[in-house]
Amino acid sequence: MTTDLITVRVQAPAIPEPEGNLDEVQANIDSLLAAYTGRVYTVDEIKSAKADRAQVNRWDKQLGEASTALKKHYLAALDKPLARITAMRGQVKQVSAAIDAQVKAVEEAEKRDKRLALEQVYRDAAGDDLAPLVPFDRVLDPRWLNKTVTLAAASKELRKGLETHREALRIIRDTCGEDAEACTTEYLRALSLNDALNEYRRRQQAREAQAQAEAARRAQEAVREASPVTLPRRHRKSGKSAQRPPQPPEQARSSHPTAGWTLPSWRIWRSRSRRQSRSAAGTASGWSSPPTTSCGLRQPQQSAASSSAASSDERKVAIWHLRDPARPQHRRPHPQPGRRRPAWPGRRRRSARR
Repeated sequence: MTTDLITVRVQAPAIPEPEGNLDEVQANIDSLLAAYTGRVYTVDEIKSAKADRAQVNRWDKQLGEASTALKKHYLAALDKPLARITAMRGQVKQVSAAIDAQVKAVEEAEKRDKRLALEQVYRDAAGDDLAPLVPFDRVLDPRWLNKTVTLAAASKELRKGLETHREALRIIRDTCGEDAEACTTEYLRALSLNDALNEYRRRQQAREAQAQAEAARRAQEAVREASPVTLPRRHRKSGKSAQRPPQPPEQARSSHPTAGWTLPSWRIWRSRSRRQSRSAAGTASGWSSPPTTSCGLRQPQQSAASSSAASSDERKVAIWHLRDPARPQHRRPHPQPGRRRPAWPGRRRRSARR
C-alpha cells in the first residue's frame, strides 16, 4: 500500500486574451482627459469643477465594472474543480482529527502519571511545615510535564524550589520579629522574599513615625500645662496680665459676649446725675432692669446691686442691666438718638398693632 498522494495535474489550454475594444476605449479616455489635464479652476469656477469631478468619477466606475465582469467570466470555469478539491480536503481533515484525538489522549495520560509522581516527591520534600503554606500547584512548573523534561530533572527542580521557600520563611521569622506573621502573609501572596522584607521595613517606618508624633504631642501638652494662661488685652485690668479664674458652669454659660444684652429705646438715655438718682431709687425700692431684651425675650429679675453696678460707670451707658456685671466690656451700644430702630424679625410694628 503506497502512502504517497498522486500529484494533481491540471491539463488546460492556455487561456487566450479576451477580444474587445480596449484600444478604442484607450483612445477615447485619452481624448476626454486631455480637456481636464492641467486645468486650473478659479474661485468662481468651483461649481464647474465639481461637475467635472463627478464626470471623471463616472468614467472610473464604468471601467471598474468592466474589470469585474471580465474576472468573473474567466473564474467561472474554476468553480467545479475547486469545489471537488475542497471536498477531498474535508475528508483528509476528518481522518486527521480522529488520529489527533487518540494521540492527545495518550499524552494527557502520560502527563497525569508524571504529575502524580511529582506530587509524591512534593509530599516527601515539603513535609508538614511547608505543605500547608505552599501548595503543590503553586510550585509546579507546567514545563515539567512535557516530554522534553525527564522525571528526574523535574523532581530535582521541585526539591530545590521547596528548599528555597523554606529558607525564605526562616529568614522572615529571624528578621521580622513581631511582624513575622504579617511578613509571612505578604511572602505567600507572591512567594517573593523582597516583598516580605519591604513590608517589614514599611511597618518599622510607620512605628517610628507614630512614636515621633506621640513624643511631639506629649511635649506640646507639657509646655501647655507649664505655661500660665493669660487673658487677651481686652480682658486685662490696669494693663497687667492676670490669670483667668475658674468659673462655675452657670457663670461660664452666662459669660458669652451676646448673653444678657439689652437694647432699650433712646428715650431711656439719661445723664449721669439722673442715672445715679434712678439707681439710688432702684436700690431703695428693689427695682431691677427692664423685663425684656432687645429681641423681645424675657429676662430674669436681677438684684438692685447689679443694676447699680452697671449704672455707676463713668462713661455713658445705654444698657441698664448686664447678666455679668463683673465684665462690663460686654455691652452693646444703642443706636444714635433720633434714628429709627430696625424692626426685628417676627416683631410687628406698633402701627400694625394699632
